[in-house]
Amino acid sequence: MEDPQRNQRIIRTHLHDVRNSINCLTLETDWLEHLSTDPEVAASVMRLQSELRELEATMQALQAKIFQPRPSTLTANELFLLWKHQIEPLENASHQISWESAGKAATLVLDVDAILSVLRELVTTAWHRNSNAMIHAALATDAKGVFFRLREPHQEISSGAQDLEEIQRIAAANGGTLASTEDTHTREKITILEFPLTS
Repeated sequence: MEDPQRNQRIIRTHLHDVRNSINCLTLETDWLEHLSTDPEVAASVMRLQSELRELEATMQALQAKIFQPRPSTLTANELFLLWKHQIEPLENASHQISWESAGKAATLVLDVDAILSVLRELVTTAWHRNSNAMIHAALATDAKGVFFRLREPHQEISSGAQDLEEIQRIAAANGGTLASTEDTHTREKITILEFPLTS
């Protein structure tokens, strides 16, 4: 007799492996884009980037359709550290990020793997838009909730930012909200993943 939970664990593992490969290929194409000035290479890189974005969107859609949220209890600081640990291996000279945690003790109940996939997507997409620029990840809490923020430099021209629809759906399935805004003083793009405080 088949074990549905075992099957889901196997699928989750494969999705995680494939997503890591997609992230590595995405970062490699960003690097190639900045190394070469050949128009044919640039056109080829753009096609590859488009295909990779579509593949990632498909992965996210499948994840949202196949899996019911698998809630776990952890603190906001623990989730922030998991986010940091999954991103650190992807950092290099052209993909840099700073980390700041000012969050007070707060407990979250959510599907950790699903939310980490959202946070990872936010970082890799920001890097795609901002190669060779530092982006900033932060954790904050207040009386209303827990906030995971990602700041990136202002872009006069959009460089193919990926639609947030699928990852917004994943966030919503776990009780979170995902939105982007602009800092009126610095004009930085700020993406915020917010969760209400649990009682």
